Amino acid sequence: MDALGLGLMAKNVGPGDAIFVPSFTFAATAEVVFWVGATLVFIDYLEDTYNMDPKSLDQGINQAKKLGLKPADIIPVDFFGQPADYNAIQAIADEYGLWVMADGGQSFGASYKGHKVGNIGDIVQQTFSRRNLLVATVMAVKYLPTVRAWQLLLNLYAYMGKDLISTTTCALA
Repeated sequence: MDALGLGLMAKNVGPGDAIFVPSFTFAATAEVVFWVGATLVFIDYLEDTYNMDPKSLDQGINQAKKLGLKPADIIPVDFFGQPADYNAIQAIADEYGLWVMADGGQSFGASYKGHKVGNIGDIVQQTFSRRNLLVATVMAVKYLPTVRAWQLLLNLYAYMGKDLISTTTCALA
């Protein structure tokens, strides 16, 4: 939450500003909006990726303006290692004069159209949290067939503690 909060503070976000966040998100992404005194506007997500729906974003911006709010920031969240549709989101941001603060907490190392997600947006929040990186590690089994599941489990066990092994095993099955 601190990284997102620092980004909002750096852009002088506060009361009267509307911040657009996908409705499927981790609590901290939404909570930080209240932390700086801005108004949270939830945007629908795409059912196939759980990422922000650009069409809903456009509607949400117009609705916020009707309510007398000043649209300020879009915070797309890259879920499960899948980057949001940054081309569409950036086009909307440019149209309305907004900036994009990407929450890449679950997409460390992912790429979007040849660009690493840590290089997309005006401000990018990345994490080295073991819990968020678990998603990317579990997804690696799908894309790195030379990595055996037991090797992955040993690494997860060593770095995260044995209480996560049963969860990880289910995810790998």
